Amino acid sequence: MLCSLNIIIRCPDEDEIANLAANLSPEVMIDQLNQRWKEHLKGFRNMLIAELDGEVVGTVSTTSLLYQLPNSLRLLALDLGPKFRRRGIGTALMEEVEHRARREGLQSVNLEVGVDNDAGIRLYEQRGYERVGNPRWVVGDLAWIMIKAV
Repeated sequence: MLCSLNIIIRCPDEDEIANLAANLSPEVMIDQLNQRWKEHLKGFRNMLIAELDGEVVGTVSTTSLLYQLPNSLRLLALDLGPKFRRRGIGTALMEEVEHRARREGLQSVNLEVGVDNDAGIRLYEQRGYERVGNPRWVVGDLAWIMIKAV
């Protein structure tokens, strides 16, 4: 668990999903979060939330299953509510993912980010992630694959 400036990163409880959806709306809808929660319960993803002063304001998931690069933890679905951005919450979520990768003995963290997601690309590059090759079509979007050694 990571604690910094009243930011706590932890696993969610089912009753927090609706509150998280309210804070991530309109970019992430309740149906998407409910699907992520089901995948978390089935072991297909590890869902984490960011809590700021007692309020759930962001989420990230990881998986060691689908599309993973060798010896790498895949970061999925980093989402913050619009009014909670640029406060270190995304960084705290990413630090926890990187910490988990190291703890699991993995060499890197990889992710996909849309080529038009300038804010996301900037955040990842500031954290030391590098683009791998050329953009690829991933689930209907053109995306960069990025990776960081941990």
